[in-house]
Amino acid sequence: MMLNIFIWKKIIIMNDSSINNIKIDLARSKDSYIYDLNSKRKYLDFMGMYSTLCVGYNNEELINYYKELDVKESLVLNKITNCEINSDILQDFQEIFKSEMSLNKFSNYYFTSSGALAIEAAVKTAIKSSKKENPIILTFKGSFHGIYGYGGILTDRFDSVKSRLDGFPGNYWQRLRPFYGERSKSINIETIEESIQSVRNYIKIYENRIAGILVEPIQCTYGDHYLCIKYLKELKRISLDLNIPLIFDEIQTGFYSSGKKWYFDYTEVVPDILVFGKKAQLSGIMVSQKHSSIFKSPSTLEATWDSNLIDMFRSLSILKILKNKKNLSNQIIKNSNYFVSELKKHPELKNIRHCGYLIAMDFETKKNRNDFVQVIKKNGLLCNPTRSNMLRFRPHLLSSINDFDNALLIIDKSFKEMKKR
Repeated sequence: MMLNIFIWKKIIIMNDSSINNIKIDLARSKDSYIYDLNSKRKYLDFMGMYSTLCVGYNNEELINYYKELDVKESLVLNKITNCEINSDILQDFQEIFKSEMSLNKFSNYYFTSSGALAIEAAVKTAIKSSKKENPIILTFKGSFHGIYGYGGILTDRFDSVKSRLDGFPGNYWQRLRPFYGERSKSINIETIEESIQSVRNYIKIYENRIAGILVEPIQCTYGDHYLCIKYLKELKRISLDLNIPLIFDEIQTGFYSSGKKWYFDYTEVVPDILVFGKKAQLSGIMVSQKHSSIFKSPSTLEATWDSNLIDMFRSLSILKILKNKKNLSNQIIKNSNYFVSELKKHPELKNIRHCGYLIAMDFETKKNRNDFVQVIKKNGLLCNPTRSNMLRFRPHLLSSINDFDNALLIIDKSFKEMKKR
């Protein structure tokens, strides 16, 4: 007898976890609109590729820079090991990134392809600088620093992240509860004095081991919760007392997302190490001279690719575009203020908070949030839900006032439809 055995296997693809089920038409997507081949329609994209979409889809100025590039075929056909081989694109990118983005605060730079690797580099830089044995990185509840390497170890296991890190190494180092500012004050459980004292108490126990302080000035994945600026200033004072670096994770808040080049510029607190990514088109760290000892032996950080030339060229071109937008910061602040003022007319949206194009709000229940996400998508608008009942909008930096008006029309229409249910 012949035995036939059939083995069924589910093929796992990279976007199996997609909340939007979109297959992009790269050619037909334009500015703030993504075209979906599945539904044969376009959507106003206020999810922004998880806040990585910088100047919209197929930006005309970006296209022109690419057309002018002499080596565009070679750029696509060859992948260069940046740790070993220099190039004109690498040099040009590094020069403009330093001149446009350092604010004359940082001396050394390292580039990589993901935020998690940038966090890895920041932690290694801090450990090398502090020279502590059995080092500890001080971090906080509600933090998200990626799910790989040191970032995965340091990320807090809150609701929307826990399943991604279940069973993986972590919790080696205690996470302290931070003190939040006015926009997130409702989640404070201590006074600012008590919160700062808890940091100092922890330091008394582990002073000889603490190698750095890692903090998100706005905890974006946790729901855009803002740490109190006075609290950030105290963390800076503590880092100076201990002669260790203060690390700001600005992967989500940086590169004009807040209306300024870096969110720290609002706080009067200059970090010693700044971690960036997302809208920058690549990730990496900027480091003050004081804590740059690791760069004396750069191979300590270097990996095979150290980002890639395609991302560097795109970032280089975007920096040239933004350099010519003299009113960019004011426009971001003006547009976001207008958008938020209109959103506040909807009582269903609770605790609306924003800084530039970092826009977030709460719903009374998870069901209310999920229903809203589905209805606005049906009506042509994409957003970025997080945690159990929160939602974020992440428009790109060159979004027009018409984009915001169209988003508001969709939101108005969606709430009317939901009330009829």
